[in-house]
Amino acid sequence: MTAFNWKHVKTTSSGALIDFSRPLPSQIHTGDLIAQLSLTNRFAGATFLDGRPQAYSVLQHSIIVGWIMEQALGVTDPNALLQGLLHDAPEAYIGDVPSPAKSLMPDYKKLEKRLWAAIALKFNIPVTMVPEVKKADGLAYCYESRLYMAPSTAVVDALAGREYETLEDKRLHARLEGLVYPRTPEVVRNTFRIALNACLSRRQRLAEVK
Repeated sequence: MTAFNWKHVKTTSSGALIDFSRPLPSQIHTGDLIAQLSLTNRFAGATFLDGRPQAYSVLQHSIIVGWIMEQALGVTDPNALLQGLLHDAPEAYIGDVPSPAKSLMPDYKKLEKRLWAAIALKFNIPVTMVPEVKKADGLAYCYESRLYMAPSTAVVDALAGREYETLEDKRLHARLEGLVYPRTPEVVRNTFRIALNACLSRRQRLAEVK
C-alpha cells in the first residue's frame, strides 16, 4: 500500500485518496476528474448570463478546447487532443484559480505541474503540451469571456495586453458561439466522456495499425 503523507491527503468524489505531496497515476481516477471538473466553475465563479449569475464549468471549457483543436486547428494526433481535453485536469483537485492570481502563486503552480505529471502518466500522454493547446485555450477564453464576464473584462484585458481573437471561418465561429452556452453538468459529463473515449479509441486503432 502506498505510504501517504496524511497532512497533504484529500479525498475525492469517489472516496479515493490523493496525496498532494506525491501524486501518483494510481491516485488519478477518470470518474473523479469528470465529476469534479463538471462542478468546478471557470473564472472563480465570476460568470453571468443575461445579468444573472450563471455557472460555467471547467469541464465544458475543456470540451471546447478539444473541439477547437480538432475542428479549427486541424489537430488529428489523439495524444495532442487528449492533452487539450485534460489540460485543466489538475483543477479537479485544486480548483480554478484565475490567471492574474495564479501568476502570484508559485507554490500553486508547482503543485499544478506535479498533478499534471501524474495525470499525463495516467493517460500515457506527453507532459509537454503541444502549442495548439495554448492556442485553443486562448480562443476559448475569448468566446467565453465575451459571453459570461462583465464588460469591464475587455478593458482589463486590453490594458494587460491580452488580445481578443475570433475564428475566421463563419461556420466554425457560429458553432463555437453555440458551444459556449451553458449545459447542465450531466450533459457536460456525458459529452466529455464521449470525446475522451473517442480519442482513446483512435489512439488504440492507430497503435494496432502500427
